[in-house]
Amino acid sequence: MKNKKTDTRGYPFYVVNGKSYDLTDWIPKHPGGKVWFARSHGRDITIALYAYHRQPDKLLKILEKYEVKTS
Repeated sequence: MKNKKTDTRGYPFYVVNGKSYDLTDWIPKHPGGKVWFARSHGRDITIALYAYHRQPDKLLKILEKYEVKTS
């Protein structure tokens, strides 16, 4: 299976620590709102994750289920 490059809305995936994530289902649940995500499609959001969250390791565990796997 080849890795697709866009999420279900046709937007590029988000990247954290070199891994791609389809955050389509997570965005509406994000406690900080969804506005920021609209401006960051297809970008590496690693720095933002570490800068704006007190427990980034906890978030990395949440992200695991949204990772886009390649095979």
